[in-house]
Amino acid sequence: MLNILQDSIKGANPTVRDFTIKNTGTKAAPAYEITWTVYDSRGKKAKADSLTALANGTPGNPTAPTDANNPYKLVLEGESAKGLEELTIDITGKLGEEEVSASEILALP
Repeated sequence: MLNILQDSIKGANPTVRDFTIKNTGTKAAPAYEITWTVYDSRGKKAKADSLTALANGTPGNPTAPTDANNPYKLVLEGESAKGLEELTIDITGKLGEEEVSASEILALP
């Protein structure tokens, strides 16, 4: 019986979604704040054990949320934020033993 229950839990992978982007800079000094949420296999908000992000190929260090209900945050600023019309963000990480990943193209506000 336990095996049947365990098998029913498997199948859905953790996901990264709910991306938002906010312009926090100026024309002279552009900056963007990108946020996203991690969900576990059951669809509940979760905190990943580790998470890395690339914004247009530039490595960033996401700020981890204080609890699962808050989003992860990454700020892109300075030269790497100038002249962009859209932002490609790639995220990889671990949630327990499971890998999470996402790739998203976001239009800049």
